[in-house]
Amino acid sequence: MDAVFGVLSDARRRRTIRILQTREGSISVPALAETLAAREPGDPDPDRLVVSLQHVHLPKLETTGIVEYTSDRSGVQYGGGPLVERLLEQV
Repeated sequence: MDAVFGVLSDARRRRTIRILQTREGSISVPALAETLAAREPGDPDPDRLVVSLQHVHLPKLETTGIVEYTSDRSGVQYGGGPLVERLLEQV
């Protein structure tokens, strides 16, 4: 539970989860970054978001089971459960 709270404490990760919750199947990391860029404050560079997602945010989300990478790690999809959804409703 502490790991889930830690992961959800970051606004970018919460936005990422919300994007993935609305999709069926996987999305490529660059496409996820483009969608995320439209929801981020300021004007973030999608290429920098790809790096941030791949090296920081998605590994943390994957470790807690909230997201799943495709077998070749080219795509990512939502894999969270009821606890994550209940917590996201509160923030």
